[in-house]
Amino acid sequence: MPDPTPTQREAIQMLDRNLLVSAGAGSGKTTVLVNRFLRMVAGDADPTAPAEPTAPVDGVLTITFTDKAAGEMRERIAAALAARGLVEERRRLEVAHISTIHGFCRRLLQENPFEAGLDPRFATIEGARGLLMREECFEQVVERLFETGDRELAGMVLACQDLPSRKGGDDALAGLREPILAAIDAMRSLGWEPSDLQAWVDEGADGILRQVAALVARQLSPIWEEARRAVLPLRDFRLWGEAEEARSALDEWARAATPIAPDEPLEALVERAEELRALRGVTGKAPRRREYYPREFEELKEAQERIQTLIKTPLVQHLSLEREIASAEQAVCFLRLALAVWQEYEAAKEAISSLDFNDLQARALKLLETSEGVRRRYQRKFRYLMVDEFQDTDRLQRRVIDLLRGESNFFVVGDVKQSIYGWRNADVRIFMELDRQFSARERLEPDRFRRLSLADNFRSRPEILTFVNSVFADLWVNVPEGTGAVPFEPLESRGRFEAKEEPSVEVLLVRRGPAAERRQQEADLVARRLKELHDTLPLTSHRRRGERVRWSDCLILLRALTHVSVYEEALVRHGIPYFIVGGRGYYARREIRDLVCLLRVIVSPLDDVATAAALRSPFAGVSLDALAALSRRARELSESPCLYRAIEGVLDDPDLSEEDRSALRRFYALIERLRGISDRMKPGWLLDQAIGETHYDARILAHPDGRRRLANIRKLVQLANAYPAPDVAGLVRYLESLSLVSTDEGDAPSYSEASDVVRIMSVHRAKGLEAPVVFLPDLGRQVRPKAPGLVHIDPEERLIGMQVPDGGGWEVSVALELLHERKVQREREEEERLLYVAMTRAEEHLVLVGPMPPGGDTWGEWLYGLRLPLPGPPDTPQVVPLPGMEGVLARVSGDKPADRPGSTDEHR
Repeated sequence: MPDPTPTQREAIQMLDRNLLVSAGAGSGKTTVLVNRFLRMVAGDADPTAPAEPTAPVDGVLTITFTDKAAGEMRERIAAALAARGLVEERRRLEVAHISTIHGFCRRLLQENPFEAGLDPRFATIEGARGLLMREECFEQVVERLFETGDRELAGMVLACQDLPSRKGGDDALAGLREPILAAIDAMRSLGWEPSDLQAWVDEGADGILRQVAALVARQLSPIWEEARRAVLPLRDFRLWGEAEEARSALDEWARAATPIAPDEPLEALVERAEELRALRGVTGKAPRRREYYPREFEELKEAQERIQTLIKTPLVQHLSLEREIASAEQAVCFLRLALAVWQEYEAAKEAISSLDFNDLQARALKLLETSEGVRRRYQRKFRYLMVDEFQDTDRLQRRVIDLLRGESNFFVVGDVKQSIYGWRNADVRIFMELDRQFSARERLEPDRFRRLSLADNFRSRPEILTFVNSVFADLWVNVPEGTGAVPFEPLESRGRFEAKEEPSVEVLLVRRGPAAERRQQEADLVARRLKELHDTLPLTSHRRRGERVRWSDCLILLRALTHVSVYEEALVRHGIPYFIVGGRGYYARREIRDLVCLLRVIVSPLDDVATAAALRSPFAGVSLDALAALSRRARELSESPCLYRAIEGVLDDPDLSEEDRSALRRFYALIERLRGISDRMKPGWLLDQAIGETHYDARILAHPDGRRRLANIRKLVQLANAYPAPDVAGLVRYLESLSLVSTDEGDAPSYSEASDVVRIMSVHRAKGLEAPVVFLPDLGRQVRPKAPGLVHIDPEERLIGMQVPDGGGWEVSVALELLHERKVQREREEEERLLYVAMTRAEEHLVLVGPMPPGGDTWGEWLYGLRLPLPGPPDTPQVVPLPGMEGVLARVSGDKPADRPGSTDEHR
């Protein structure tokens, strides 16, 4: 990066006041953080602006978002200190407080275990193990419900059987367990303890209904007021004549329609909704003789239509006292169950002297709140406090940070536009609130508060920034105050690049069709264009001017890794080396699923899904005909009807091929032997035996991508060998938990991320990264809000809404509907920010890949659907510049899915 800009220099050198920096993408904020740290501990290296150090190395607390970011910052600071010959400061960097908030809280507790009331040797429970423990606690609590005879909670559990879940499968209670655990996580992210939830439970259904009434009053009030404004001119309409009854009814309604009070009880609000619904019949009447007074009748029609629209809102249509009472009573049961699970989890952790990541923060908060001596000691110790990525903090983290702040030592960096972790309970409103506070305090106390904005972008070519600014100026226009939506702030190009003939933004379009076929076609386009760019595209940045693109310069970003295998297969077909970075993709790999299914069969031969998958895998490789024969035979069994038990009955079936019969015989013998010793041998040993006896590794290695697959298998076997006990069922549950929570588990290193390979990752994973060439495919993926689940909860406002059982089905309460609408709005705003993060990773070349027309509410519609008038049909090959945007080009493919080379079943 060139010399600091005036704003960057101010952020680096201004140490005498609290400073908030809104740092846009590619604005050099990491350089600012590093140089500010150096300025604090080593003084200013600039001879024209000499300054003495103002803090020791361990007197600065620096909070980063990830361990990787903390490590990179340490490395950069160490290199700078070494370059300036500051040996002692470089040595003391080992004890510097540069870490994530979790890392700092762990260190705080380790340094003060007795004040915190902890075992000094406490252990930390990592994410997957913690989830598994919470799931086990849920199961234990549910089992006790039926033993103790708690009929209310047992009734709710029975009613919630077989609800849909994120995990899927045949887990009958996953649809209840998942929202229970999510609710506990949401409460803990606020710093709640079980006693806080107990207080909410103690308020009972009446307390819940009071909060629901306040929510309904806020939502119904503007509808009510607009209806009043529409009715007032209607009642004075001079042509009612023959509809005197309607005019009288409107007159009576307008006189009685007083404004809604914020504390109006739910019963009164339900009556208001009924009164609004009653307007439908009244305003539907109209006098005759409209031909004589066309203007008056047009005004009447507009007013009537407006009222009808208001009446049709879900809140007015669905508000029912009976349903809301039932929802509140169900919610009390839900909260009671959540409390029991939470208390069970606390007891389980205490029994093994362990804390999970959330506990580290909660116990640190409690220590700082209750021990004035500890709090003052750390406030004195840290002359400065710097926090990065503040837009992705939660309420608990904010409370910890506030207790460590001094009068004028707080430096916070964030970007509302890059807040993308709401699903982890991060709350973008925290940074927005702080931003408003700093702006207000700066006007009143300019010597103590300062707000700066870094909008200069040093990362991307100007053509890319022009396109990004155009897209988000449209998306983020007229932002309502107080929401999580983003006020638009354009990025200014400050990077140094040579002129370039090729466009810097490409839109590769395919014909819209079935999602699976479309993704295959897109993946092939991505692979082909990658090869072309690798062979022909020169780089233009001042650092790498004239170099050709390497594979490692290319990044494929996906909204989710659900369909990553489609892109892998395309890259394999075209001979392009790649590496999948992080995400849950590892646990979704076919070879990993094969091994897990084999373990599931060892645990329970009654698991037909696992048995079928294992039989079709290279562990057995039986045909579909053999599976069909097994299914028929299983239905004939009177005891334990399942595919596995049916194997013995088809071993002599003449309709099956000898190959199938031999494969079934070997598989059955293998499973029987492994089941017989599974209680004595570690799961990793069992997998090794199965892999060796079936030559699974050799079969996998024969695949075009066999080297990577074999490395993945070895990685899972190592993980299984490290599992602490010969407990196959426990390992299976652990692996399934990992598949849900692990965001860091990538492929085994047949290549490394540092190799010359194309990197594939989720957009979330790419936060903070950059690459010369970025592909963003699957732009036809719908940004589709999910239907309301069983429950929505907002513990901060003590709001909860639930579905209620209704004659074998479920009814959505208005409380649930309103909370769901709020959640959908927040998720939509986060989707927009996620797209912004994805596009701003590109340095020199951004390639967008999607269908034409994009259809529905999709990233493609936001990006090019309204900007790209095609001169020909969308399935005709053509090249089209986007109007008004130099350096942006659309290439439309005329290929059909069947035209792809190598499009055969073996690749699907």
